[in-house]
Amino acid sequence: MNRTSKRRNFLKSTAVASAPFILPSSIWGAKVKPNDRVVMGFIGMGKQNNGLLNNFIGQGIQAVAVCDVDTNRRKNA
Repeated sequence: MNRTSKRRNFLKSTAVASAPFILPSSIWGAKVKPNDRVVMGFIGMGKQNNGLLNNFIGQGIQAVAVCDVDTNRRKNA
């Protein structure tokens, strides 16, 4: 039991100490500089279109172009 307790304490303290290096600076209130902004274009994503776009946009990535041969998928992007 003591060994488990030490391991948990170690993991907690490690997580707290590493958070500033893992989490993006925007969470801590820093503004994103124009050169730090990620801009992407997406080509031929097929059925995964909406899921992938939502995941990327949720991460703060700006989608500037979408290309797909299926016009319905392209319009829904």
